[in-house]
Amino acid sequence: SLTCGTSAMAAEELQDLADRLGEAADIRVVTVQRARDLSWEIERRFGIRHESPQVLVLRDGAVVWPGSHFRVTADVVATALA
Repeated sequence: SLTCGTSAMAAEELQDLADRLGEAADIRVVTVQRARDLSWEIERRFGIRHESPQVLVLRDGAVVWPGSHFRVTADVVATALA
């Protein structure tokens, strides 16, 4: 979300993680205000209610770890990716 301080902090954490991992992980960001239909489709497809900020770690097309709010840190997501 562009209007949420927690989302801004999470975005910084994910950028730090992306910088550390390089191409080892495919990180995508959905800005809810700019892609509401996509946000709804993600919620529908994976059966996980949208929260902001939120990270869904996918493996083979399935969610293997969902995290939101203050669980969205570079270290926690890195652990989920491992």
